Amino acid sequence: MSCETDPLLQRLIDECPDAFQQLYMKYYRLLFFKAYSMVTDESVAKDIVQECFIQFWEKKQFLQVHTKLESFLFVIVHRRCLLYLNSKKSQKKKEDGYISLIISDQDPNAADHYILQKQQNESFLKNFSNLKQKIAGLSLPQRTAISLVYYDQKSHQEAAIATGVTINTFRTHLARAIKKLRTIINHDSLSSL
Repeated sequence: MSCETDPLLQRLIDECPDAFQQLYMKYYRLLFFKAYSMVTDESVAKDIVQECFIQFWEKKQFLQVHTKLESFLFVIVHRRCLLYLNSKKSQKKKEDGYISLIISDQDPNAADHYILQKQQNESFLKNFSNLKQKIAGLSLPQRTAISLVYYDQKSHQEAAIATGVTINTFRTHLARAIKKLRTIINHDSLSSL
């Protein structure tokens, strides 16, 4: 570490309650534009940046910062974008292989199976994307609670420790998030009728 420690980094190391929120507010836009320039998809870029922030906090990566904090965060986002692009390329190869199997006519039902699977995937992705948009509308503590419990499969106790709040406060954030999501989803369901 350099002789002069970034005050925000020091606050993270000292586990000050509002340090993570300050970090998020200070660097989110810069990191989003970095991710977007690589993946060229706004929602994917937002997801990548949010995942990087969560990973940075949960795994206490701020303890590993030996350069400028901004540079460290940029490297994390850059690597996550590369992983995304590689997995996207891999998925494209699998689809191309499946299409060539269909074209070669080895399986007469393969085309129907492929189309059905593609439709189910698109439907799932649309619903998942819609849910992610609704989650993005929650407050930061509520989004974090949802992410830790439902994406990262953490127990309430583990998630409370990771966020630095009491178990009851964490459960309140989670309950409010779920209640708000149910209200929004029910409202959307009724308005689509």
